[in-house]
Amino acid sequence: ITLGGLGAPTVADSEGGFEWVITNIRNPYANDGDAAGSIVVNLKNSADAVLDTHTLTAMTITQNDLTFFNSSVSLSPNSAGVPADVKLSFGTFGYVPPGGYFFVTFPDGFVVVN
Repeated sequence: ITLGGLGAPTVADSEGGFEWVITNIRNPYANDGDAAGSIVVNLKNSADAVLDTHTLTAMTITQNDLTFFNSSVSLSPNSAGVPADVKLSFGTFGYVPPGGYFFVTFPDGFVVVN
């Protein structure tokens, strides 16, 4: 990320420090339990030469719930004792890692025919 293109920082003090608020950055590690790794900050001059480099250790991200939204379940037909199609719909705010999956458990008495 090149902060030079983000405009003025929210804090700019050569002694106190500099701060930018960067929005809409997707965190690929949420709900994965992994450390977020490190963030590298380079100070460059106008000729793009690196003057200084500093590595910031990012926080460890712990698992949290997926925070479901727009969830619904529907059966068609909605009759007892006959095979039906079940439609599950939901969205999540959390991250599902590569290879991750949802495991659906039906209440007692439901039988999956095939």
